[in-house]
Amino acid sequence: MSNKKISTKEIQHLADLARLKISNQEIKKYTKELSAILDYVTQLNSVKTDKISPTAQVIESENVFRNDLVDLDYTKQTKDRIIKNALEKQDNLFKVKTVFE
Repeated sequence: MSNKKISTKEIQHLADLARLKISNQEIKKYTKELSAILDYVTQLNSVKTDKISPTAQVIESENVFRNDLVDLDYTKQTKDRIIKNALEKQDNLFKVKTVFE
């Protein structure tokens, strides 16, 4: 483990980039926390993974969804019910006030 330490100057620079105002107490806290995170990442980098194949999932999974099927009768019925609720309609479409002239 390398014990990489982040300086308070680096923490302040990060805060400035993020446009955050942080106190001296917060700078000390974040310096300690981010240094610990970097130490952990360094530790992870030392793990031998060259014989392990890449994976997107740690457990096997499969698609449980059905195929998308369009039911034109249902779609038309739904559209008709929606149009019935329109305050004004024209040619089976919603009629709305003009927005642009």
